[in-house]
Amino acid sequence: MQLPIYGLVLVGGQSQRMGRDKALLRYGDGGTQLERTAALLQTTCEQVYISQRTGQAFPCPTASRAIYDCVDGVKGPLAGILSAMRTHPDAHWLVLACDLPYLQIAALTKLIDAFRQESPQLTAYRSSYDGLPEPLCAIYPSGSDAELLA
Repeated sequence: MQLPIYGLVLVGGQSQRMGRDKALLRYGDGGTQLERTAALLQTTCEQVYISQRTGQAFPCPTASRAIYDCVDGVKGPLAGILSAMRTHPDAHWLVLACDLPYLQIAALTKLIDAFRQESPQLTAYRSSYDGLPEPLCAIYPSGSDAELLA
């Protein structure tokens, strides 16, 4: 049986450089970055979650739920990813930063196809800018949380 792929939008950042929360920036159509990213995941994932740090209170877009950081001693995006994996260990996680305004559904479909062709292993989008893997546009397989902490 194939495990489901759940979507996770990371919105737990401090927004120190920008001065306001990136997830709430609006596009020309009136939607926020958070809403757009969650909508992309809803087309490709069985369930969608919004990763928030403790104390945040983002309204979750339709058909999504919040997951709060719950891993002691870990901060940043890794805290959100590990919290999701521990909340639902029997799922793979398609993780996206909330600030990927040019991301298209075709890229997510390609990422999922690549993930399913291999035995489940971390599968990340490769940046066209520098050729490096993008860990905040990636699929983390179920059970890989121990490797992430190593």
